Amino acid sequence: MPADRSQASTSAAPAKRISKACESCRVRRTRCSGEANGCSACRLAGLADCTYRSKARPSRQPRTHRPLPGTSSAAADEPKTVGLQAVQEDLEARYKEATGTPISLALPDVETHPALSLDSPMPALPSLTNDEINSLCDTFFRDILIFFGFLSPTRLNELIRRHRTLPGTLTPDQLALLYAIFALGFFRQATYAQQPAAPENGPVPFAPGANRLDIVFYRHGMALLEVPTTLTALQALVVLQLYAMSSTTVSATRHLISKMVYCAGELGLHWMGTASAYPPETHATSLSFYVLFADTFYAGLTGEKPFLRTFDREIFTSVLRSEGIFTPAMVRLVCLEHDYLKDAHAHRTKLCDPSFVLGHEAHLFAFLRNFGTQTGDSTNMSSSFATTHYQFQRLLLRAPCASDPLLGHSSLPLLSRAAVTLIRHYQRIFESTRHINCAWPVLARVVAAGNVVLQSHWRGEMVRQETEDALSILMWLLGKLETRWIAATAARANFELIMRVLDLSPPDLPSPAYLDSTLGETPSSVRLLPATLPPPPPASAQLPSLPSASATLDTPQLPAPATSSAADYSIFFAGADTAFAADTAFAADGPQQGEWQYMLNEMHELWGDPGCLQGAGQ
Repeated sequence: MPADRSQASTSAAPAKRISKACESCRVRRTRCSGEANGCSACRLAGLADCTYRSKARPSRQPRTHRPLPGTSSAAADEPKTVGLQAVQEDLEARYKEATGTPISLALPDVETHPALSLDSPMPALPSLTNDEINSLCDTFFRDILIFFGFLSPTRLNELIRRHRTLPGTLTPDQLALLYAIFALGFFRQATYAQQPAAPENGPVPFAPGANRLDIVFYRHGMALLEVPTTLTALQALVVLQLYAMSSTTVSATRHLISKMVYCAGELGLHWMGTASAYPPETHATSLSFYVLFADTFYAGLTGEKPFLRTFDREIFTSVLRSEGIFTPAMVRLVCLEHDYLKDAHAHRTKLCDPSFVLGHEAHLFAFLRNFGTQTGDSTNMSSSFATTHYQFQRLLLRAPCASDPLLGHSSLPLLSRAAVTLIRHYQRIFESTRHINCAWPVLARVVAAGNVVLQSHWRGEMVRQETEDALSILMWLLGKLETRWIAATAARANFELIMRVLDLSPPDLPSPAYLDSTLGETPSSVRLLPATLPPPPPASAQLPSLPSASATLDTPQLPAPATSSAADYSIFFAGADTAFAADTAFAADGPQQGEWQYMLNEMHELWGDPGCLQGAGQ
């Protein structure tokens, strides 16, 4: 036998690989030639029975994914909660385990005024004098226009002039834009007007059930935009969206955002082929970014999917100049958040997968290399927005991993760091900005950051002292937000319950000196309208005439040049400079001076020197 084996091995041709060997060669552990009618080794050995298996390895089990240590395959395949709701659910479970009593940390979604509901009766339009309209518009130009880089002051002045002299020539979408301006102007005035019952350390709360001009104009503006299909209609929706997130419910704001996305889709603003057809003077790219921004960050706050599924990001990445919050840093952050939300909802079982988490975190790290100097700065609007959205995106990415056996240990330090940074950032904004907008996203982010602080302390990441310091600022912020949102009061009560279980006693934070003395005052000599109005007339009263719904709407074209644009523009800047001068009278070396100064600088950067506009039209 050994001689035969040696002869077979030396006389055979160079061996070739075969798919399987016969049973005899397997037993004897010799190389098999694999012929179907008998291999060469069996023929040389004189064996007549040369058979093959039907499968090469019939008893081998299929290979399965081996879970990482500390995890199970069942847990790895379980869908996770997207967003900060994961932290909320963890706190609710821990509170019930400690007390035996369930608790709901969800913010109640209720209207701040019953007339805000679109299902309630439509209030009648009031009759305003020219001075009252001027007052509302001046407030909008001074305090709010800086946020909307796509709005031309010259065109707005022209629409206001037509509203005074030829109101019948305004189309429904143009009228809706004016109503949006009136609504925000009155809302701003009434929130910060000096009233006898106004608290000295926070914004003025509206009287419950008061008849308010802002709600009237908001409702009529929304009624004029049932099917928005023009650039002017989209501008009106974006301005109304700022009002909605400052006063109405989350569901109503999301409904308004869905209209914005629909209108942008009808106009083709999110696709390079059609967006490039709009002249630069229309600021269509900036307007399109505001739609993407509102849709993405509200989806991140609520844990929902963005309405806008796909878009050509090349439209935004080629931005050469900043317009409001339309800056390279914000474009990058919003695109990163949109990518994460899209992937998270498509792959909810991978929210705690290391490759998924670290892959998205690598993009945030790359952002930090390019724009890191803007994520810790609150001295100007664009950097303040970048700081807020960067820190919140860190929370969004790591929140589902806080209780994960594998990533929880590394997630808790990142979460606690981002949460404390976000809380302190809002503290700096409230202390340095006299007229902070207490919008719902501010409340949602503050509460989410507070939940992360409590979770980090409960899981042993944050010590008592740093936890109480952060919660002290948190409760101070909630005190400011309670002037507008019932949900802030509910959140305060929930935090107090959990702090009692954890035996935490954060100290009271004193209000800044400027809040104690000047918040109720007005930064300019603009005359304020009353915060409340007489009750509306009965339903049978005749409503003011509005343009016909069948009127021809605007097309995506430039508005006609205004002959007095340079004069209007100079008046606008003169009013802003007057406000700045009045502001410096408060505190010559205080933070308010820097606030007005950077706003003026950004206005001049957006629209240039008024003297250069003589005869330019826009």
